[in-house]
Amino acid sequence: MFQSLWDRHKWVRAPGVLPISVIGLLLAGHVNYFYQGANSLVNAKVVPFLAVAFYVAAQAGRAFGAHMGSGTKSLRGALPIIAAASIAIVAMPLPIPMAIMAYMAYSLIIHVALTTVSMSFQERLPKEKDDHRRGSSFFRTANYWAATVAVGVLYVLNISQTPRWVWKGSLLIAGFVAWWAIRRLLPPPSREKKELTEDATTSKWYEIFDIQAMKVVWPYSVVVASGTLVVAMLQFQYPDHGLILLSILSLAQGTFSGPVVWTSSRFGDRSVTIALMISTIGGLILLRIGDLWGVAAVLLLGVASAGGRVCFGMLASKHARSRSRGESAYQLAGVGLGQLAGAMLSISYALGILKMENLWILPIPILVAALFHMWLKVER
Repeated sequence: MFQSLWDRHKWVRAPGVLPISVIGLLLAGHVNYFYQGANSLVNAKVVPFLAVAFYVAAQAGRAFGAHMGSGTKSLRGALPIIAAASIAIVAMPLPIPMAIMAYMAYSLIIHVALTTVSMSFQERLPKEKDDHRRGSSFFRTANYWAATVAVGVLYVLNISQTPRWVWKGSLLIAGFVAWWAIRRLLPPPSREKKELTEDATTSKWYEIFDIQAMKVVWPYSVVVASGTLVVAMLQFQYPDHGLILLSILSLAQGTFSGPVVWTSSRFGDRSVTIALMISTIGGLILLRIGDLWGVAAVLLLGVASAGGRVCFGMLASKHARSRSRGESAYQLAGVGLGQLAGAMLSISYALGILKMENLWILPIPILVAALFHMWLKVER
């Protein structure tokens, strides 16, 4: 059994894959540990503005990371900014303008790092399609699991009433470990450029918001927006257990990615995408109900998020082929639009327009519109 499993996962033996996986885990864990921990230090009505700043910088970071490709020299030189922004955050409370600047500096550099590491990982996978797919699936799943552990640790620190300096100190230590790992473990760029990684660099560095791609994948962005809203604000609706719900959400995102892709191969991308949108609507409704329904809500939202690759692939594949572009550019645009939209939706709570329990129904009308778009206009 172990021999057959080893034979199926030949990608593990590709040079540089395992060290890059370790770096990806460290970065994915750090960004979630940072974001949720820092949000808990400020007033809930300030978080929406910090979230908008965070995701604007995140999209810029992804675009810069894609432009840099798998190069490491610039990345290694920029990593101290992660430490500097982390130090600023752990000095909280800060004046809001300074907090926004710290969020943006951290988000920009950490997402440059995440994008660069991800492209470096993709570039070293075997050319064989199944091996490449298995390796990519492992990388995404492992990163979600790292987020699960990071948020779970933060939950344990909160329920045990651990002093906040413990989180602050561990954040700095984790940032130093990630920085050291990138400097020591990240291999130099591979000389052999693979087609899949070249696809990701079809957008120029200045195309931070790719309007053409956004018009194609906006239904996928609506699902992303719903998840972003939940990630930013859930811990304030559930002050005692919000972090464990977010941990369950990350676990579901990682665990159900493979099953959703397998289901789409059996029943078709169209049917699965529509089911995922219905799942998102159901999760938001359950969050509106509240109480113990929160667990079922994050599971539904996690499954919907896990199936995002099916959704954007269905929307973008034909358009990408007709424009000779890679699907990665469409995913980058869809994620960026969705995250920014989700963060902006939360501003309605900051301005006092909506109460927290009513915040979750905001994306539902757009989700219904996206559902009908997928049902009526997207080709079978």
